[in-house]
Amino acid sequence: MDKKRLYEYDFLRVMAFLMIVMYHINATGIASFSMPFLSSGELGAIGVGIYIMLSGFLLSYHYNGGVKSFYKKRIISIMVPFWTAYIMVLLVKCIFIKDIGGWSWGDRPAISFLLTVFGMDGYLLYKIPNYYLLGEWFLGLIIIYYIAFPFLYRLAQRFPKSLLLVTIGIFLYVIQHYIWEMSIIRNPIVLLPFFVIGILANSYIGKDLDFFISIFFFCFLFNHISLYDSCIGILVKTIIIFYAYLMAGKFVANSVIAQKIFEKLSYYSYGMFLFHHVIIYYFESRFFLNTEKVDSITAIVMLFVVCILSLLFSFVMDEVIKFIKQIKGKVNEK
Repeated sequence: MDKKRLYEYDFLRVMAFLMIVMYHINATGIASFSMPFLSSGELGAIGVGIYIMLSGFLLSYHYNGGVKSFYKKRIISIMVPFWTAYIMVLLVKCIFIKDIGGWSWGDRPAISFLLTVFGMDGYLLYKIPNYYLLGEWFLGLIIIYYIAFPFLYRLAQRFPKSLLLVTIGIFLYVIQHYIWEMSIIRNPIVLLPFFVIGILANSYIGKDLDFFISIFFFCFLFNHISLYDSCIGILVKTIIIFYAYLMAGKFVANSVIAQKIFEKLSYYSYGMFLFHHVIIYYFESRFFLNTEKVDSITAIVMLFVVCILSLLFSFVMDEVIKFIKQIKGKVNEK
């Protein structure tokens, strides 16, 4: 049985996407988007944090306890669009742009293409040369968390407070004794509190705000004890902005028109996430390669164009997947 749609979370997903797009435009040096109380560099980290927290919440909201059906749905919803988007971008780059970018067939071990098959190419690109095209490191992280979700969900149901305390404790230890080559802000252990808090929030948001109030206090306390550590600050700000967007989303969701708009944008947001970085890099290399920061109007126009093109590519990807499903259905009927 499908549960009631939570329109405020559609709004939350769209806002997180915008933050990530603004950060990636900033990373090119073309513009310098920022938001109140956030630096331009924090946009991406907090946008990703919101996505992770939102994933934990929505997975636990819809989870019915069936592990096999859960993994099947995740493959269909995450991997099939990724494979489709990968082929689309590869064709466009080969046929129209004449440049794949960053690699050519055969210049790295063929076995590394398995990383692309499993959606881990962007996540492990820092360590293993592979055939990465799109999807970012974030996709690999989400896949790891989705694999772990049924186990974490069971722990959250049986030992919610213990799970939270252990997760935060490991987080604090790791960030203060970091030894891995992987960037700290991409480490699955460091980012695990975002996912676990999202899972636990499903049982408390709208029911018992003591949960979030206690997390705010905990994070505030440690943020002031360990001012030198930016990871704690990102966690604190992510929780606060998550809740602020949630409240704003509840207000926006009162409008039927807004509900429909954000529901559609949310539906296409994963595809938009897959495509947007490719589009940004194309614009940078084609129009802004030797350009200093542009004015605010140009930057806003670029943000709008990137979002529209990402939406268009996501729509096409969705139609391709639907077409393939129709063909498969007809073949099965025969």
